[in-house]
Amino acid sequence: MSDHADGKPWGKRLLLRSDARGGTQKLIEHIDSLEHGYLMGFRDSDAIGIIVSITGHEAKSHILRPDGRPATLATGFIADITDRVRSWAPQRPPTIGITLDNYPAGIRVVIKAKHPASGAQLAITDVDGRRVRLFVTNLCGQPQRLDRAYSRRGRCEQRIKNLKDLGLAKLPHYGAGMNQAWILSVMLAHT
Repeated sequence: MSDHADGKPWGKRLLLRSDARGGTQKLIEHIDSLEHGYLMGFRDSDAIGIIVSITGHEAKSHILRPDGRPATLATGFIADITDRVRSWAPQRPPTIGITLDNYPAGIRVVIKAKHPASGAQLAITDVDGRRVRLFVTNLCGQPQRLDRAYSRRGRCEQRIKNLKDLGLAKLPHYGAGMNQAWILSVMLAHT
C-alpha cells in the first residue's frame, strides 16, 4: 500500500473527536505525538465572549447548512481565532484564561457562534444571544469544513443516548447471562 501525499503511512490516519471534557492538554499532546488528527472541544473563558464580540467581519466565515449552502453571517459565524488567542494571552493572562504555549505547535482554535434553536436556553458562556462553541484541531482546512467534521460526533452521542433510553443503562437481572440477553435485545432494537 502506498503512502499518502504527505508521506505518512495510511495506518497513521486516525481522526479523534471529543467534546470539551475530553479535550484535555495531556490527551491532545498524546494524540499529536502519535501523529493522529484531532477535533476536540475546548474550554472557554470570559475573554472568549469578548473575542466573539470584537471579531472583525473579515475573519468571519459563513456556517454551512446541512445541505452545504452557506448561512448568512447574521445567523452565525465561524472563525479561526488562534492568532487572536495567542496575541491576547501575554497581555491579559487572568482574563483570557487560555495559553496555547503548552500545547502542540500546530494547534488551531476555531470558534462557532450562532443563534440557538427556538426554545433553547442560553448558557452563561453565550454571547450576544449566540451559542458559542470552541474547538481545537491540528488539521488544516477551512473552518467551515472542520466544523462539519467536528459536529459529526453528535451522531455518536445521540446513539449513546438512544441506547440508554432503550434500557442499556438499566440492567434488570442479577445474573450475567440474563443481562447479556438484555444487552443483545437492546442492541437489536436499536439496530
